[in-house]
Amino acid sequence: MDTVLVRHAPDPALRGAVRGYWDFEQRADGPVQTRETPTAGLVVIIDLEAGWTVQGERFGSFAAGLTDGPTTVRHEGTARAIQVDLSPLAGRALLGVPGGELAGQPAELGDLVGGEAGFLVERLAEAPGTAARAAIVDAALLRRLRQASGAAAAPVAPDVARAWNLLQRSRGRLRVEALAAELRCSRRHLARRFAAEVGLGPKAVGRILRLEHAQALWHRAPLAEVAAGAGYADQAHLSREVQVLTGRSPAALRAERAGMQPVPNVQDTLADAL
Repeated sequence: MDTVLVRHAPDPALRGAVRGYWDFEQRADGPVQTRETPTAGLVVIIDLEAGWTVQGERFGSFAAGLTDGPTTVRHEGTARAIQVDLSPLAGRALLGVPGGELAGQPAELGDLVGGEAGFLVERLAEAPGTAARAAIVDAALLRRLRQASGAAAAPVAPDVARAWNLLQRSRGRLRVEALAAELRCSRRHLARRFAAEVGLGPKAVGRILRLEHAQALWHRAPLAEVAAGAGYADQAHLSREVQVLTGRSPAALRAERAGMQPVPNVQDTLADAL
């Protein structure tokens, strides 16, 4: 199986809304099925090949919200796509819906953004390389962000935005009690409003943020050190959380991630990209 994975940073003007881009291509002798680990953000797949099956449902380009467990994704042997990782608070501005509406229920990208989805796929399919594709996605997202800032759409509630920022800054370590106290509201009120906007409650999102931090550390240190660094009580606690959230052991997940390291960012020509 041949796989090419290239990561790109978004335009600085998109910082806070876009976490990053992944340019992905894979060729195999037959169908490939994976279990995607949960992330603390929205995922947009811009499909440039033959589509995907997500949790048994068929999609072309699609957007998916937060989940508190692994997601089964399959392609039929050839896949080419751009993955855009968004902040969960960017759903309203960039997709037209809050993240809560996508939680556990992917949606066709065309149903969210209309004809822009097809136009974007056409431009990306014609682009000369990975950097050119990243530039096209940058331009499309910047345009949607400008349009959203000039529209009368309901903004993200300030208390939810503050809760997300505090939780993210703590890498998931801030307890819900402390978060509610900081916002001067009840835990129930916080959980309801947060889940409606983000897709999961603050406790579940905190668990995912800790997992993301652990995965960022574990290629450099033993699991016991990773557990301490990511805020787990001990290595056994880390192992249990990885098993629950991803459906496999830390060793299996680490080996899987080691085989999917992105290649260095290539400096393709940007001529005609915009």
